[in-house]
Amino acid sequence: MVTAAGPVALAAAPAALLDLILKRTEPPSAPVTNSPSRRQNNHSEAVLRYALAALDKQVKSVEAAGKGMRNETLNNAALSLGHLVAAGALSESTVRGALEAAAGANGLVKDDGIVSVRATVSSGLRAGIAQPADLSKIGPRLRPDRVSDRRSGHEDAHSRRGARAFLD
Repeated sequence: MVTAAGPVALAAAPAALLDLILKRTEPPSAPVTNSPSRRQNNHSEAVLRYALAALDKQVKSVEAAGKGMRNETLNNAALSLGHLVAAGALSESTVRGALEAAAGANGLVKDDGIVSVRATVSSGLRAGIAQPADLSKIGPRLRPDRVSDRRSGHEDAHSRRGARAFLD
């Protein structure tokens, strides 16, 4: 049995483990339809990709922050990700764990202590959660091969309809 006199910092999780935790497996293939449930699923997948990209960006910014900027960068990352937590795109525990690991990687946990890091993360998350992000505009983008190439004159009804939906 291992005991500790105070809070113990957790080791950073390997990237492969984080991928398993954060990413969903491919759903079973289904017929392509334009049903409301299919559009909702596309929206959910797009929101998930957006949220995971935001988490990755913020974690990298915290990891790269140098002395004198680490705590502020950590607070800003928690604030930004808190908006996504409030919108239901990320779990609070995932954000907390990722930001604490990033603060450990940049030396902030060692220098200021885990209690201070957790207080900063809590403060930023609290402020971000108070203002949920509006993710209603996030959705799948049209692939470039689906949008007409007006220079070549190639255009069909599908690409016109898709481009119109994209621009609306």
